[in-house]
Amino acid sequence: SGTLNAEGKSGAESSRKGRGRKRLAKVDSNELLRELKGWGDLENLEEKIRNFNLAGVIDQFHRTKEETSQHCKDLCKFVFDNSKLAGSSMVDIFSKDLWGSLPADWREELEELQEEEVSNLSTGELDKKWKSASLREFVRSSYTLDLDRKNAVNAAEMLRCKLPLIAMSEKKAHEVEVLSLVVTKLASQFEISWTIDLGSGKGYLSEALAIGCGLKVLGIDASAVNTNGALKRQSLVTRLTGRRQREEEEEGKVAGSEQKKNGDRGIFIPVTGRMQLEDADSFLTFLGDKSGQNFNEDDKLMLVGLHTCGDLASTALRAFLKWRNVKCLCTVGCCYNLLSERYRPPEDEDSALNEPGQDFGFPLSSFVREHVERVKEEGGEMRAVLGRNVFNLAANTNQRVPHGPLHDSEVNNMFRAAFQVLWIQKLKALAPAHLQHDKVVVGKIASKSKDFEDYCMRALSRLDIDPSSLSKLEIEECYANCLARLHEFRRLGALRAILARCIESMVLIDRLCFLQEEDQETRAAIVPLFDPSLSPRSFAIIAHRVEKA
Repeated sequence: SGTLNAEGKSGAESSRKGRGRKRLAKVDSNELLRELKGWGDLENLEEKIRNFNLAGVIDQFHRTKEETSQHCKDLCKFVFDNSKLAGSSMVDIFSKDLWGSLPADWREELEELQEEEVSNLSTGELDKKWKSASLREFVRSSYTLDLDRKNAVNAAEMLRCKLPLIAMSEKKAHEVEVLSLVVTKLASQFEISWTIDLGSGKGYLSEALAIGCGLKVLGIDASAVNTNGALKRQSLVTRLTGRRQREEEEEGKVAGSEQKKNGDRGIFIPVTGRMQLEDADSFLTFLGDKSGQNFNEDDKLMLVGLHTCGDLASTALRAFLKWRNVKCLCTVGCCYNLLSERYRPPEDEDSALNEPGQDFGFPLSSFVREHVERVKEEGGEMRAVLGRNVFNLAANTNQRVPHGPLHDSEVNNMFRAAFQVLWIQKLKALAPAHLQHDKVVVGKIASKSKDFEDYCMRALSRLDIDPSSLSKLEIEECYANCLARLHEFRRLGALRAILARCIESMVLIDRLCFLQEEDQETRAAIVPLFDPSLSPRSFAIIAHRVEKA
C-alpha cells in the first residue's frame, strides 16, 4: 500500500546538485581526476572496515523501548503544546505581529539579550538564568529533549582514499564518505548480497559503494531523469577511475592486483521504478525485473538511503519490517515538510500530501497515534494536526541566527515578510480575484533582486498587478520599518530554531518507536552520522535483525 516516491531535495540541495551537473558538463577530465583524492593508494579496505566499531556506535545511541517511549511522550507534549509558535510562518512576523503574540515577560527578557547571546540561544548553547518561569521551562525543555547531534563517526575512520568523490559538493562528499563506511560495515557483518539504495538520485552514494567499496548495489529512483543522470555519471566515474588506476600502476604506486581488488568488484545498477509494499515474492520479482539479475529468498538484502525524502523514509521502515530477507537498514531522512499526516482533514490546504488508502508518514508508532488521539479528544480535530508549517520548520534545523547587519541568509525571509505587509495593507485588494487571499506565492526571487524595490517589482509582475500600484516611497518606508524590527525577527527566529530541533527529534523518535514496537527481534538506533555544520539532516536510523541463538 505504501509507495516509494521520487527522491525530493531542498532548494539548497537542488542548487548544489545543479552545480554538480554543470561541473560534469564543463570541467575537463584532468580536473575531475584530481578529485579522486589518492584513488588506488595502498590503504587496506578490509582492515579499515574490520577496525570500524559500528556495534559500539549503535550501542552508544541505543535506547530501550521504555526509554524511547518516555522520550517520545515528552517530545509530543512539548511540540503539541507549542504548535502555535511552530506552525506560524516568518512571512507573517510583521503583518500579524508574531512578536507581539509572545508573552510580555518573554519579550522583555529576550529584548535584554546581546546579539551574540541570541545566536547562542538559537543553537542551544546559551547558558542563562531566565527570570520568566515559562520561558525558562521552554528553553530547558527544548535543550534537553533534543537528540544528541554530535556526529558519531570520527573523520579518521572514513574511507577517504577509496571513494570516487567526483563532482560533489563538500557537503555531499562528506555524507557519502561517512555513509559508505557504515553501509560497508553492515554489508560485511551481515553478509549482504545486494544493497538497495532507495531514492538513489544521480547515484552518488551507490557509485561510491560499488566502485569504492565493492558492493552490489541496485539504485531505485522514481525519476527517469535522475536515473539517466546516474547512468551518465556512472560512465564518467568508471572511465576516470580506470584511467587513474592505470596511471598509478605505471608510476609504481599500486600493483595491478591491488587495482583489481580496489576497483572491479562492485556493481551499480540504476533503475527507474516505484515499489509497492507487497509480499516478499513480489518484491523479489520487482527487483529482478528491474535489474535483470536473479533475486531469490536466500539473498540477504540491505535498504539504504541518503536523504530519503518525506514518506520514503517511513516506507523504508515498513519494507524492512515486512520483508524478512532484508537484514539491515540505514537511512537518513529529509524533507519533513513533505510528510503526509494521518489526521490531516480533507479541507486542509496540505491535504494533497495525503492519498486515499495510503500508509501515512506521520505518526508511525501506535504510541504517538494514541497521544495524538488524546489531543484530538481534548482539543478538537485541528489540535491533532501539526500541519506543513510545523514540519517545514523541522526541515530547517541547525540554522544559527546571525548578528550584525542583515545577513545574506536572512534576506529572503526579510524581503518576503516586508512584502507581506504591503500585500495585506494594500495589494491584496488590487489583485485578480483568484489571488485575493492572505497568502500568495511569489517564488524564490530574492536572490535575483538587487534590493527590496526590485523584489517588489518582480513580485508584482508575477502576481499580474500594475507595478505603479506601489510608489517608491511606500516601498522604502515599509522596508525601513521592517528592518528596524530586525531584533524581533532574530529573537523570534531563535525560539523557533530550538523548537525546530525538537520537532525533528519527535519525527525520528516516532520512527524508532515504530520499529521497536513492531519487531522485538530488531535492534535499532538513531545515530548522528554527519557533521551538522556541513549536513543539517545528519541523523540515520540504523536497524538490523538480531539472530536468535
